[in-house]
Amino acid sequence: MSEAQWSIIELVENIKKTLSTDKDFPIIIDGLTGCLSGDTKIKTLNGDELLKSLNNKIIEVESYNFENDKIEFNKAKVFSSGIKQLYEITLEDGRKIKATLNHTFFVKRNNKIKELKLKDIKEGDELICQK
Repeated sequence: MSEAQWSIIELVENIKKTLSTDKDFPIIIDGLTGCLSGDTKIKTLNGDELLKSLNNKIIEVESYNFENDKIEFNKAKVFSSGIKQLYEITLEDGRKIKATLNHTFFVKRNNKIKELKLKDIKEGDELICQK
């Protein structure tokens, strides 16, 4: 995994429940499970973009391919899933991620990378995420 583009490990410092508002609706990227807040920035072919600005569009989104150890862009459809309860994850570097409990994250546990839903992540878990 390229450290220049991806942070190998970020520790989850805390997970706390937050309530969504009209301007903070979850967005689903088709092909991934779960929802992220509309104010989430993602890397696309056009650079960093807010999910809510991409609603109802098909985009090329940056993703990590664990099979060939490369970062690549894959097509995804972005759409709103309505107002849902969000939870906020704070990473050790201060960044925050707002997601629903069924959103999947890559987590390193026992020296293995696993896909876990937010509801199964615990304080101190190591997340693999973009820098």
